[in-house]
Amino acid sequence: MQHAVATGRAADLAWAAHDLKSSSSTVGGLSLAALCASLEGVARTGGLDGAEEQIALAQTEYARVEQALADRSAGTPVPK
Repeated sequence: MQHAVATGRAADLAWAAHDLKSSSSTVGGLSLAALCASLEGVARTGGLDGAEEQIALAQTEYARVEQALADRSAGTPVPK
């Protein structure tokens, strides 16, 4: 997604955000999916305004989801 923004390719950002949105939703990362849906919507209009900030938020949320999945896989209780 960062590369798409850096190269001004809104269509590529929309595709990547859509893909991550779907995957995140499948594993229960609903906050990440919502961030990706927002990015996808902006990119589908051809815009990239604010995308870098939204990507930074998505990266933070991705790390949280990744840790929660790792904890769950290890048998550690996941906080609600």
